[in-house]
Amino acid sequence: MEHYTAMIADVADSRKLAPEAREALQLRLVREIDELNRQFADALIKPIAFSAGDEIQSLFRKPEAAILCCRQLILLLGDTPIRAGFGVGGWEVRVADAGTTAQDGTAYHRAREAIEAAEQYGESVLIRSGDNPTDAAVNALLGAALRICAGRRGSRVQQEAARALERACPLQADGVPACGAAAAVPIPNEADGFFIRSGIARGMPIRLAALLKVSPQSARGTLKAAGVYEERNLTIAALGLLHDRRERT
Repeated sequence: MEHYTAMIADVADSRKLAPEAREALQLRLVREIDELNRQFADALIKPIAFSAGDEIQSLFRKPEAAILCCRQLILLLGDTPIRAGFGVGGWEVRVADAGTTAQDGTAYHRAREAIEAAEQYGESVLIRSGDNPTDAAVNALLGAALRICAGRRGSRVQQEAARALERACPLQADGVPACGAAAAVPIPNEADGFFIRSGIARGMPIRLAALLKVSPQSARGTLKAAGVYEERNLTIAALGLLHDRRERT
Protein backbone atom coordinates (compact mmCIF):
# COMPACT_ATOMS: atom_id res chain seq x y z
CA MET A 1 0.00 0.00 0.00
CA GLU A 2 1.28 3.43 -0.91
CA HIS A 3 1.69 5.74 2.06
CA TYR A 4 0.85 9.44 2.25
CA THR A 5 1.12 12.02 5.03
CA ALA A 6 -1.85 13.98 6.30
CA MET A 7 -1.31 17.13 8.34
CA ILE A 8 -3.90 18.55 10.72
CA ALA A 9 -2.89 21.76 12.51
CA ASP A 10 -4.49 24.55 14.46
CA VAL A 11 -3.66 27.63 16.47
CA ALA A 12 -3.50 26.70 20.13
CA ASP A 13 -6.13 28.48 22.27
CA SER A 14 -7.27 30.66 19.36
CA ARG A 15 -10.83 30.68 20.69
CA LYS A 16 -9.61 32.60 23.73
CA LEU A 17 -8.60 35.57 21.55
CA ALA A 18 -10.73 38.67 21.28
CA PRO A 19 -12.87 38.73 18.09
CA GLU A 20 -10.72 41.43 16.45
CA ALA A 21 -7.49 39.59 17.25
CA ARG A 22 -8.87 36.29 16.00
CA GLU A 23 -10.04 37.87 12.74
CA ALA A 24 -6.61 39.44 12.21
CA LEU A 25 -4.97 36.07 12.90
CA GLN A 26 -7.20 34.28 10.40
CA LEU A 27 -6.41 36.85 7.71
CA ARG A 28 -2.71 36.39 8.40
CA LEU A 29 -3.09 32.60 8.23
CA VAL A 30 -4.74 32.91 4.82
CA ARG A 31 -1.77 34.90 3.52
CA GLU A 32 0.82 32.54 4.97
CA ILE A 33 -1.03 29.42 3.77
CA ASP A 34 -1.16 30.81 0.23
CA GLU A 35 2.61 31.25 0.34
CA LEU A 36 3.19 27.76 1.78
CA ASN A 37 0.99 26.20 -0.90
CA ARG A 38 3.21 27.91 -3.47
CA GLN A 39 6.49 26.85 -1.86
CA PHE A 40 5.45 23.24 -1.25
CA ALA A 41 3.38 22.72 -4.42
CA ASP A 42 5.59 19.85 -5.65
CA ALA A 43 5.21 17.99 -2.34
CA LEU A 44 1.45 18.48 -1.89
CA ILE A 45 -1.24 16.15 -3.14
CA LYS A 46 -4.02 18.26 -1.62
CA PRO A 47 -3.24 21.93 -0.84
CA ILE A 48 -3.41 23.32 2.67
CA ALA A 49 -6.94 24.47 3.41
CA PHE A 50 -9.11 25.51 6.34
CA SER A 51 -11.43 22.81 7.64
CA ALA A 52 -13.25 24.20 10.69
CA GLY A 53 -12.50 27.25 12.79
CA ASP A 54 -8.74 27.78 12.84
CA GLU A 55 -7.93 24.19 11.88
CA ILE A 56 -6.07 23.49 8.65
CA GLN A 57 -5.49 20.25 6.76
CA SER A 58 -3.39 19.05 3.85
CA LEU A 59 -2.10 15.86 2.27
CA PHE A 60 1.57 15.39 1.35
CA ARG A 61 3.50 12.80 -0.59
CA LYS A 62 6.06 12.35 2.22
CA PRO A 63 6.29 13.16 5.95
CA GLU A 64 9.53 15.17 5.67
CA ALA A 65 7.89 17.83 3.50
CA ALA A 66 4.82 17.94 5.76
CA ILE A 67 6.96 18.60 8.82
CA LEU A 68 9.09 21.21 7.04
CA CYS A 69 5.91 22.97 5.91
CA CYS A 70 4.53 23.10 9.46
CA ARG A 71 7.92 24.25 10.73
CA GLN A 72 7.83 27.09 8.19
CA LEU A 73 4.40 28.10 9.49
CA ILE A 74 5.72 28.09 13.06
CA LEU A 75 8.66 30.30 12.02
CA LEU A 76 6.38 32.66 10.07
CA LEU A 77 3.85 33.13 12.87
CA GLY A 78 6.46 33.70 15.59
CA ASP A 79 4.56 34.40 18.81
CA THR A 80 1.48 32.43 17.75
CA PRO A 81 1.64 28.84 19.04
CA ILE A 82 0.82 26.14 16.48
CA ARG A 83 -0.17 22.58 17.28
CA ALA A 84 -0.07 19.84 14.62
CA GLY A 85 -0.48 16.14 14.08
CA PHE A 86 1.00 14.16 11.18
CA GLY A 87 -0.37 10.80 10.10
CA VAL A 88 1.45 8.46 7.73
CA GLY A 89 -0.72 5.84 6.08
CA GLY A 90 -3.24 5.10 3.37
CA TRP A 91 -5.51 7.45 1.45
CA GLU A 92 -8.42 5.04 1.14
CA VAL A 93 -11.32 7.45 0.57
CA ARG A 94 -10.62 9.64 -2.47
CA VAL A 95 -13.09 12.26 -3.59
CA ALA A 96 -12.17 13.44 -7.06
CA ASP A 97 -11.89 17.18 -7.67
CA ALA A 98 -12.39 17.93 -3.96
CA GLY A 99 -10.02 19.42 -1.40
CA THR A 100 -8.28 17.79 1.51
CA THR A 101 -11.24 18.10 3.89
CA ALA A 102 -13.29 15.75 1.69
CA GLN A 103 -10.65 12.99 1.76
CA ASP A 104 -10.24 10.23 4.34
CA GLY A 105 -8.10 7.25 5.20
CA THR A 106 -5.54 5.87 7.63
CA ALA A 107 -3.26 8.88 7.17
CA TYR A 108 -6.02 11.26 8.25
CA HIS A 109 -7.06 9.06 11.19
CA ARG A 110 -3.49 8.92 12.46
CA ALA A 111 -3.06 12.68 12.03
CA ARG A 112 -6.19 13.25 14.14
CA GLU A 113 -4.86 10.90 16.82
CA ALA A 114 -1.53 12.72 16.74
CA ILE A 115 -2.91 16.24 17.16
CA GLU A 116 -5.20 15.09 19.97
CA ALA A 117 -2.19 13.51 21.69
CA ALA A 118 -0.18 16.71 21.14
CA GLU A 119 -2.86 18.68 22.97
CA GLN A 120 -3.03 16.09 25.74
CA TYR A 121 0.73 16.01 26.33
CA GLY A 122 1.40 19.71 25.72
CA GLU A 123 3.52 19.16 22.61
CA SER A 124 3.69 21.33 19.50
CA VAL A 125 3.71 18.50 16.96
CA LEU A 126 3.52 14.73 16.97
CA ILE A 127 3.71 12.15 14.20
CA ARG A 128 2.09 8.74 14.03
CA SER A 129 3.16 6.35 11.31
CA GLY A 130 2.62 2.95 12.85
CA ASP A 131 6.36 2.46 13.45
CA ASN A 132 6.39 3.12 17.19
CA PRO A 133 10.18 3.12 17.84
CA THR A 134 10.83 5.54 14.98
CA ASP A 135 7.83 7.71 15.89
CA ALA A 136 9.03 7.99 19.49
CA ALA A 137 12.54 9.04 18.45
CA VAL A 138 11.28 11.52 15.83
CA ASN A 139 8.78 13.04 18.26
CA ALA A 140 11.48 13.48 20.91
CA LEU A 141 13.79 15.26 18.45
CA LEU A 142 11.03 17.45 17.03
CA GLY A 143 9.80 18.29 20.52
CA ALA A 144 13.26 19.48 21.49
CA ALA A 145 13.60 21.50 18.27
CA LEU A 146 10.26 23.22 18.62
CA ARG A 147 10.80 24.05 22.28
CA ILE A 148 13.76 26.10 21.04
CA CYS A 149 11.41 27.88 18.62
CA ALA A 150 8.97 28.52 21.48
CA GLY A 151 11.78 30.05 23.50
CA ARG A 152 12.05 32.84 20.93
CA ARG A 153 8.54 34.11 21.61
CA GLY A 154 8.70 37.65 22.83
CA SER A 155 11.95 38.36 20.97
CA ARG A 156 11.30 39.84 17.54
CA VAL A 157 15.04 40.00 16.86
CA GLN A 158 15.50 36.26 17.40
CA GLN A 159 12.39 35.39 15.41
CA GLU A 160 13.46 37.52 12.45
CA ALA A 161 16.97 36.03 12.57
CA ALA A 162 15.55 32.51 12.38
CA ARG A 163 13.21 33.44 9.52
CA ALA A 164 15.92 35.29 7.58
CA LEU A 165 18.37 32.42 7.86
CA GLU A 166 15.67 30.00 6.71
CA ARG A 167 15.05 32.14 3.64
CA ALA A 168 18.77 32.23 2.86
CA CYS A 169 19.61 28.60 3.72
CA PRO A 170 16.34 26.63 3.87
CA LEU A 171 16.13 23.03 5.02
CA GLN A 172 14.89 21.00 2.06
CA ALA A 173 13.48 17.54 1.45
CA ASP A 174 13.32 16.35 -2.16
CA GLY A 175 13.96 19.91 -3.32
CA VAL A 176 11.09 21.60 -1.43
CA PRO A 177 10.70 24.29 -0.45
CA ALA A 178 12.90 25.61 -3.24
CA CYS A 179 12.70 29.30 -2.27
CA GLY A 180 15.24 30.05 -5.00
CA ALA A 181 18.05 29.61 -2.49
CA ALA A 182 21.42 28.31 -3.68
CA ALA A 183 22.56 27.55 -0.12
CA ALA A 184 19.77 25.09 0.74
CA VAL A 185 20.49 22.25 3.19
CA PRO A 186 19.17 18.94 1.79
CA ILE A 187 17.73 16.20 3.97
CA PRO A 188 18.93 13.52 4.51
CA ASN A 189 22.41 14.81 5.23
CA GLU A 190 25.44 12.88 6.41
CA ALA A 191 26.58 13.31 10.01
CA ASP A 192 29.88 15.10 10.52
CA GLY A 193 31.88 12.80 12.77
CA PHE A 194 30.03 12.35 16.05
CA PHE A 195 27.34 14.96 15.36
CA ILE A 196 24.93 16.31 12.79
CA ARG A 197 26.27 19.74 11.88
CA SER A 198 24.68 20.42 8.51
CA GLY A 199 22.35 22.99 10.07
CA ILE A 200 25.44 25.17 10.36
CA ALA A 201 27.00 26.43 7.14
CA ARG A 202 30.12 28.48 6.62
CA GLY A 203 29.31 32.16 6.26
CA MET A 204 25.83 32.01 7.81
CA PRO A 205 26.46 34.92 10.25
CA ILE A 206 27.84 37.08 7.44
CA ARG A 207 24.90 36.23 5.19
CA LEU A 208 22.47 36.99 8.00
CA ALA A 209 24.24 40.23 8.87
CA ALA A 210 23.77 41.44 5.30
CA LEU A 211 20.07 40.52 5.35
CA LEU A 212 19.38 42.21 8.70
CA LYS A 213 21.81 45.10 8.14
CA VAL A 214 23.70 44.42 11.39
CA SER A 215 27.31 43.52 12.15
CA PRO A 216 28.47 39.90 11.75
CA GLN A 217 29.26 39.87 15.48
CA SER A 218 25.70 40.91 16.29
CA ALA A 219 24.27 38.32 13.89
CA ARG A 220 26.47 35.62 15.42
CA GLY A 221 25.28 36.51 18.92
CA THR A 222 21.62 36.51 17.87
CA LEU A 223 21.92 33.11 16.19
CA LYS A 224 23.47 31.68 19.34
CA ALA A 225 20.89 33.23 21.68
CA ALA A 226 18.04 32.02 19.46
CA GLY A 227 19.38 28.46 19.35
CA VAL A 228 19.03 28.45 15.57
CA TYR A 229 21.81 25.96 14.83
CA GLU A 230 20.61 23.52 17.51
CA GLU A 231 17.02 23.69 16.29
CA ARG A 232 18.04 23.08 12.68
CA ASN A 233 20.29 20.15 13.58
CA LEU A 234 17.57 18.51 15.69
CA THR A 235 15.11 18.90 12.82
CA ILE A 236 17.60 17.41 10.36
CA ALA A 237 18.13 14.44 12.70
CA ALA A 238 14.37 13.85 13.01
CA LEU A 239 13.71 14.02 9.28
CA GLY A 240 16.74 11.85 8.56
CA LEU A 241 15.21 9.11 10.73
CA LEU A 242 11.96 9.31 8.77
CA HIS A 243 13.82 9.11 5.48
CA ASP A 244 15.90 6.12 6.63
CA ARG A 245 12.76 4.30 7.81
CA ARG A 246 11.07 4.76 4.45
CA GLU A 247 14.17 3.55 2.60
CA ARG A 248 14.17 0.36 4.70
CA THR A 249 10.52 -0.51 3.99
